[in-house]
Amino acid sequence: MNDINIMILGASGRIANSLIRFFRLETNHRLILLSNFPEKLPRYEGYDYQKINSLDFKEIKNVCFKEKPEIIINAAGYTDVDKSETERNTAWDLNVTLAENLASISRVIDSHLISFSSDYVFDGLKGPYTELDKQNPINFYGRTKHGMENACLYNLNTSTVIRTNCIYGSEARGKTDFIRWVLYKLEQGFGFEIVNGQFCNPTYTEDIAVVVNKVISKKRYGIYHAGGPDWLSRYDIAVKTARIFSQDETLIKPINPSQLEQSAKRPNKGGLVTLKAQTDLGIEFTSLESGLMTLKQSMRDSRFTFVMKGG
Repeated sequence: MNDINIMILGASGRIANSLIRFFRLETNHRLILLSNFPEKLPRYEGYDYQKINSLDFKEIKNVCFKEKPEIIINAAGYTDVDKSETERNTAWDLNVTLAENLASISRVIDSHLISFSSDYVFDGLKGPYTELDKQNPINFYGRTKHGMENACLYNLNTSTVIRTNCIYGSEARGKTDFIRWVLYKLEQGFGFEIVNGQFCNPTYTEDIAVVVNKVISKKRYGIYHAGGPDWLSRYDIAVKTARIFSQDETLIKPINPSQLEQSAKRPNKGGLVTLKAQTDLGIEFTSLESGLMTLKQSMRDSRFTFVMKGG
């Protein structure tokens, strides 16, 4: 594939962090990195870093019209599932209105728009789900993701939506995920509760980068699912994490979904069937055990580097 211009919006997030690292190591593509917080981004020579307000349509349009990227990757968005129940306008603007704006811009400059969604577009009654299953979100966050999908796919032929679930892996400054939250609680040494439900197949961030690269190189449009081969409850994931990281799994107490006190409902049987990505894109997704082992080593290496630098 020839070198191309790729614009990444929301470049300080976890998915974007994996994308930047992948493109830097595996390609010679030119990256235009847009973020509300560009100071959080690692600096690499030859990349274009720009501060931008994701909700300012004129500002985004001006940058896109100037750079004319072949690929626009929207890694921005509102991700707090519980707060979205009360901060509905903000959640809708960041997840839906932004997608509508990017679809409009992409149509004019003939860009391939790639966006990220979630298994929360489903009700969780019979997961894991395929790309053909009907969306039926049960919380407002899921509704915004459903709206985002419609905004992209119905308004732009050259649009790809990649659904993920329970993302873990590379660290992004100021960001956390379920695995890191579990590790934090385990390291505190106090007992804590985890729901024995909310099934999913955790998605390793590096796999998402591979999916995006394949979608670009093969010029694939529509919906693709990304997720690991292990379909597990949150409790099962936490226990496996404790074992891989040699922590005390007896600190983890299982509770029923009905005992949870969360502002937003969660799908109980979520998760994503990834056969389409495996066959059409040639992706082999990372197992949770393998991903956790890699994460453990990378965290050990980063701590060693920190100590060597005198931190």
